[in-house]
Amino acid sequence: MGTEGKEASRALIEAALRILGAWNHGSEPAFADMRALREAFPSSDHLATDDLACQVIHDLSSVVFQLPDENALPGESVPVKVA
Repeated sequence: MGTEGKEASRALIEAALRILGAWNHGSEPAFADMRALREAFPSSDHLATDDLACQVIHDLSSVVFQLPDENALPGESVPVKVA
């Protein structure tokens, strides 16, 4: 995945985290964040917004975050596998 794809995925993860953070603090999530997730994942429209936020974090974390593989050569990395 290119840099633009990773940045878009990172922005969606950040929106999802803001949504969950807002609810954790007892406030309403920003409409723009909720809309961004719904537009990016229209097939998940049946999910509650908090469930969608969790799904976005789960699905996109392996795209955005990479850890070095213990068997990789220096400078190489592999995507994190989220169970």
